Amino acid sequence: MPARSVLVSVGAFVLSLAVGLGALRPAPSGASVDMPGSSAALAFPDVAPSLELKPRPSSPELVYLDRCEGLRVDDEGRLRRVRLPLSKAQRDRQRREMRETIRRTAAAFEPGEARELAAALSAWALRESSYRPEALHVLSPDLDAAASSSRRVEASHAFSKATVPLHFPDGKTADVDAWEFSRGLFGMAPALWLRRWDAGTESTPPWALCDERVALATAIWAARAHLRECVSRGYPSTWRTLNRRFSSGHCEERPERFERSWTHRARGQGLDPDASVRFAGRALPESTPRHELLAALPRGSEKPSPAPW
Repeated sequence: MPARSVLVSVGAFVLSLAVGLGALRPAPSGASVDMPGSSAALAFPDVAPSLELKPRPSSPELVYLDRCEGLRVDDEGRLRRVRLPLSKAQRDRQRREMRETIRRTAAAFEPGEARELAAALSAWALRESSYRPEALHVLSPDLDAAASSSRRVEASHAFSKATVPLHFPDGKTADVDAWEFSRGLFGMAPALWLRRWDAGTESTPPWALCDERVALATAIWAARAHLRECVSRGYPSTWRTLNRRFSSGHCEERPERFERSWTHRARGQGLDPDASVRFAGRALPESTPRHELLAALPRGSEKPSPAPW
């Protein structure tokens, strides 16, 4: 497939291009795009532009709405998120409802280990997104991971050329590669994590990870597989081992700062960070039809519609 462009973050998230203007494609209007740092007067509005939210089909059975946050470049050329316009009270309610959604989802997948699994998922979601299922992750490590893995998306994928709009301070927009941004509750790079949900169909768009049901099911299936992998290599079947593999991609012991962070976050959720994990792995296996799973799993509160991007 054609080489993918990569958005990289330099210094204080300064937006630059890896291959000419390859990462930015003019919006359908045909208007030219001024890059950050131009001499033009920059005045990005406080309120995100109002754009229609359109369903994008991913298969004959499933349609995923793009519920992710938007993207903008600020006056100093830094890449920023456009957050959903929720009040503090709405945010607080969203967090409470998301914690309950995580609890109910954990019980559906692992009834015998539901409390502990919900605690681990909550610790990961709190750290990565503050329980925001719509989160786009624009810190440098997240951008690097998503952008580098985006090259793995095959040209045959139904959404291989998917883009999302990037809003500039002067009101202009450009299309950027949708696969180059980590998303959702757990900051998942879509080219890496969606393979498990997609199950070879090559029909799931990257913004599906902003559906908490997709993110949670993918995370639990991955956790089961990660634990089997680490145990087969001789590592103990503990939440600490699983956290290492889930968070860093490695079963090996991590630097002390990483280990202390997990101890603090696990205990904050009422979880013994070194307790044994006993997944049954029988409920809702990866072979479960996706439309049945989406219909069965709980959801958090509905997002504002139409979304502001």
